[in-house]
Amino acid sequence: ALAISNITKAKQIKQVRELLETKNSNLKIIAKIQTKKSIENFEEILQAADAIMLIRSYLLADIEFSKGFLIQNYVFKRCQEAGKPLVVAGQLLESMIRSTMPTLSLIHI
Repeated sequence: ALAISNITKAKQIKQVRELLETKNSNLKIIAKIQTKKSIENFEEILQAADAIMLIRSYLLADIEFSKGFLIQNYVFKRCQEAGKPLVVAGQLLESMIRSTMPTLSLIHI
């Protein structure tokens, strides 16, 4: 699989897929969701990608922190409904299980 950073629209995925096809490659494309713009265009990205990777640390730096949990749940639900694999980057879910307070690594000042 090929993971692509900073995906903000489906057109980027389509361009990479076209390039892979010229090389007779059938690599799966994983779209990294890491910005507010990625979330705004998530539905089209979800349709174009083979899988999604949620980069929580970058996303939380780009959105209102209090919305992070809601957005994460939305991404989980939509990936499940679409039958697309989802990868959550980092060991951040463990910290969410242990405490509702963000860890130091999640706080961006």
